[in-house]
Amino acid sequence: MWLARARNLPLSLSLRAFEPRESFRSVLELVINLALQWREIVLEDVPLSLLPVEGKYPSLVSITMRCVPSPDSPIPSFRGAPRLRDIYMTRYTRRIQLHWHQLTKFRTGWISIRDCLELLRHASNLVNAHFRLISMYYFDDLALPGAIVLPQLQSLGLSGPWRARRDPPLDLLKCLKSPALKSLTLDFEDHNSSVCDISPFLSFVSQPLQLHTLILSLLPTTADDLIDCLKATPTVTQLELQISDHILNLNPLFSKLAGHSDFLSQLESFDLSLSGPPSIADPSLVLTALEWRCISTSFIRLQYFQFVVYIDDRNHELEDMDDCDIGAINDRKTEEYLQSFKSHALYPVLEASGTGFSFGEYFLEWRAVHPK
Repeated sequence: MWLARARNLPLSLSLRAFEPRESFRSVLELVINLALQWREIVLEDVPLSLLPVEGKYPSLVSITMRCVPSPDSPIPSFRGAPRLRDIYMTRYTRRIQLHWHQLTKFRTGWISIRDCLELLRHASNLVNAHFRLISMYYFDDLALPGAIVLPQLQSLGLSGPWRARRDPPLDLLKCLKSPALKSLTLDFEDHNSSVCDISPFLSFVSQPLQLHTLILSLLPTTADDLIDCLKATPTVTQLELQISDHILNLNPLFSKLAGHSDFLSQLESFDLSLSGPPSIADPSLVLTALEWRCISTSFIRLQYFQFVVYIDDRNHELEDMDDCDIGAINDRKTEEYLQSFKSHALYPVLEASGTGFSFGEYFLEWRAVHPK
């Protein structure tokens, strides 16, 4: 078998559970017998209860566990992994035993706010952290700690639902201090008719930060508050926005981008996704802002711009129509809206400038910013 040819060399393995179970267990047993050589391992649908409870992994640097731990089954300890730095867990369990101080990268697709706070208290040397937060408690019900200082943290991603009184991504920021942060991602998976309080965000970024990358996905806020968030992050060079349904007019943002040298003056890359009525962003204003940012400005110029849009113009005249017919109408409106950019006098000027830009369509679907 090819594993035998590895002899004593470190191993990078990916193992996925398969049927029949008897055959899989024999393969798993072989892999476990080589645990001393594991360097990187990916476990897909492999029950953690099948791993040794007290294993030794002297070479292990990275482990990915894409499985849901059973609440009644034993969880392996990784205290015997002195070099372990990088962990991904589909669903976090507080029963897992680790040397938290040695971790530099941790990502999970399911963790409660309480467990996340506890984890961050112990994993003070994290450099990269991404958490999908689950609202299992109101924040009002938690005894919030003092500031959790993460002096090495450079990349932070928080995602979670937004509902009345529950705002995990922003509320968690109240507890964090991360002076070395370079990249921040906030993804709001669900929202209702109300907007959120952006003060935790403004307070967090008021630290002495040199934030370079900012990704805000479906932030439930107004256009004015969104602009305030961007004003508070002047060092950003790469910006990605997916606009929530709360904002029906994005023209104030493009007005700020055109001619205001003190607004996002370091911006080099801008990725924008939105849906709404044709009035959400005036093509002439968008292109004027681009022309100023890419050609006329005397400071750092925008190098890349992507504009992804879907016109979802639902009005009372369409209420009695079939969804397929409404979709066809909106598809046509989207095509017409995008064509208005390409027929504008500034469009060929921008094409000739060498700036990388694109205008395209999406169908009310967007990648969620989850840990990879």
